[in-house]
Parts: sequence; C-alpha cells; structure tokens
Amino acid sequence: MAEAPAACRTGAARLRPTDGFIDGPQGEFDRPSMGPQLSADSEGLGERVGILLYGRPVGDMMVGLPGEIAALKAEDGGDILLTGGAALAAALTEAGLVDEYHIAVHPVVLGGGRPLFGRPPRRLDLRTEESRTLDRGVVVTRYRLVGGR
Repeated sequence: MAEAPAACRTGAARLRPTDGFIDGPQGEFDRPSMGPQLSADSEGLGERVGILLYGRPVGDMMVGLPGEIAALKAEDGGDILLTGGAALAAALTEAGLVDEYHIAVHPVVLGGGRPLFGRPPRRLDLRTEESRTLDRGVVVTRYRLVGGR
C-alpha cells in the first residue's frame, strides 16, 4: 500500500484458488505454493504497513473490533493490513473500513468450500489498481473499493 493522505488505509490480503474459494469443501486449507517472488511480495506488503492484523476464527472476540479498527484508522500510525480471517475481513468491509484488497489467485481449483467474499450485504464495486503474474503462475491483484460505502 502506498502512503495515505490524512488517515490510514485498511487493506485485506487474501490467498485464493482460481475457483474463488478460500478453503476446500471440508474446511481444509491447503497451504499455497510460495515461490521466491510471491514470498518477496508478501514480505514487502507487510513492511509497508504500520499495523498488521492476522485473522482467525474469532467468534465473540469480533464484537467491538470494527470500532477499535476505526479508532486505529483515524490515528496517523500508517496503513493497516489484515491477512487471513475471512469473517473479520467481511465485518470490516461491512463497517466501511476496508479501502483496498490484495488478492493472490493460485492456479488450483478446490471444487467447493467457503467463497472468498462470503455473502456481502451489498454489491462491492472494485477498481483494479495493479495486477502482476508472479512465480508458479500466481496472479496478484490490488483492487480499490469504490463508492457505495
């Protein structure tokens, strides 16, 4: 992510297979194939942010978390990056706290499972800001959320 003007930006980085699911039909998560280019891209993304959030199934812990993220975002502490945590990313998106998505598409088809964006309560219009093909055929695209927040 680049420098933010007055407030920081919140981005969500997600790895996904070609068919749009983030895990398999039984909930299994097959570790992505990380080549040197994708590893360097991921490390570089992490180095450019002020706050790095790691998602996980958080259940009751998510109550109040969007408010805490909004408070952090209002500070001048650098960009915020969420990696993993589909439920948390969905909650932050619904609260209007995600500005952009970094999505790495891996050339594999899982055949079912949880979809990347779940069931958003509204249409999400995205604008492609950058797209690159890295090693092992992984396509990394940065999308900016536009309008309708």
